[in-house]
Order: sequence, then structure tokens, then C-alpha cells
Amino acid sequence: MNGMKIDFVTNTITITKAFRDAANDYGSAEYTALSLVQMEHPEMKIVLKSVRKGNRANKNKGLTYRYMRKFI
Repeated sequence: MNGMKIDFVTNTITITKAFRDAANDYGSAEYTALSLVQMEHPEMKIVLKSVRKGNRANKNKGLTYRYMRKFI
């Protein structure tokens, strides 16, 4: 199921925010899948997947001395 990954090495269940929000609805497919995994492996911890943000765009990209002289 998308949004959930079971890691037996680290003994964790990694879920995404979207999966967590969908699993909050009782009776949904995500709720059922997560509860089944928890019943089969009660010792596993649930971990929220961290999101890596990309680098910010450089505001000065393309700004050169040649362009500044031309602008002034």
C-alpha cells in the first residue's frame, strides 16, 4: 500500500502524512491496513516519514556585473 513501509531491520512502520490523515477515518482502507499490520507486529513503532525540502532558489542567479552596468 502506498504511504506505508514496513522495515523489519529497524522494527518500524513508516507512514506519510497523507496516509496518516487517511488512516484517521475509521473504516477506510488505510485504517484497516494499518490496524492489521499493528495486530501482526505489535512491537513495531509507527514513525512519520520526514520530508526533505529542496534548496532555495538563488535570488541572484543571472545577476552579473555586465548586466548591472547595462541596467545602470
